[in-house]
Amino acid sequence: MKGCMLEQESPGDELSLFSVEQPVCGIATMGWLLHPPRTIRGAVIGLEEWGDGNIFAQPYPMTIKDLREGIQHWRLTRERIINLSIGFSAVLLYEFLARPIYRPYIYRNNINDFHVADTIGNSLGTLATVFVLIGLIGKGRAQNLFLIKTITISVALYELAHPVLGKPIDPWDILATLLTGGLCLMLYSWINSGVSQAERAD
Repeated sequence: MKGCMLEQESPGDELSLFSVEQPVCGIATMGWLLHPPRTIRGAVIGLEEWGDGNIFAQPYPMTIKDLREGIQHWRLTRERIINLSIGFSAVLLYEFLARPIYRPYIYRNNINDFHVADTIGNSLGTLATVFVLIGLIGKGRAQNLFLIKTITISVALYELAHPVLGKPIDPWDILATLLTGGLCLMLYSWINSGVSQAERAD
């Protein structure tokens, strides 16, 4: 099945026919797990609701073909600069402040900071990974949101796999990763909204 045709819910709705590489519009794929489908008049589809109230059928983002095309046509945009700046700032913050200064100070003085020092590597590491990757290979809002969720889940799964590496599972690290992933979603949505408004103003 190469695509799904949808019926309009009302004359004002804008619906489109789209083609996907995954079987049955992406069902039983990672994209489906991260973006559960909805049903409209019996058609199972992937949907994206935009701020203007219109509903568009969307293919699930970030295939190998998308990644290759993104690299070939890569350009430094205002949004990429902001995303990369946030990612690299998180790296610098961890390397030059959190790890050498903040964490030793907390441990040395036995301060209860509600596990911030314990989990700061996961928190800033997830923040850095998310924004550096969407700054480098992300292409559009749908793909960037997909990347944020995929990276967050991947880091959490890595933490759960620690016993295989001979390390204990730290539930605080997993919680910090998931909370940071949620923060990244909100931060990116806010940035994307601001950049879109600025580009429309230009």
